[in-house]
Amino acid sequence: MEADLPDHAEDCILRAATFTLQDVDAITEPLAHPLRSIVRKLIQRNPEDRYQSAADVGADLRAGLASLGEPYGPKEALEEVLISLAGASTSRGVLGPTNESQLPPAMVAEEDIITERGTPP
Repeated sequence: MEADLPDHAEDCILRAATFTLQDVDAITEPLAHPLRSIVRKLIQRNPEDRYQSAADVGADLRAGLASLGEPYGPKEALEEVLISLAGASTSRGVLGPTNESQLPPAMVAEEDIITERGTPP
C-alpha cells in the first residue's frame, strides 16, 4: 500500500501468489537445468520450500554456473548486459512510455484468487 504501485500491480502479485506446483513446473520448463531448479525454488508457494537466505541462492547460482562447465565472470556478465541493452533499445519503439491510459486491464478475476492452501481455482 505504501509503495504507491499502479492498480494492475495487485493483480500481478495475486496471480504469482496463486501458482500451483504444476504452474511453476510449466513456466520454468524452458529454462536450462541449473537455473530451472533455482527459479522453481525461488517461486514456491510455501515459504518453507523457498530459499531461506540470499547466501543460499548465491551458493546454488555459483554451483549451477560451475556445472555448466563454462567460465562466467565479469567479461561474460558485461556481454550479457550489452546484449540486453541492445534488445531493450530495439524494443523501445514497440511500447511508448507508460501512462494511466496504457496500463493493462485487470489480469485476475475475483474467482481466480485462491485464498486457502489446496483450494483449486
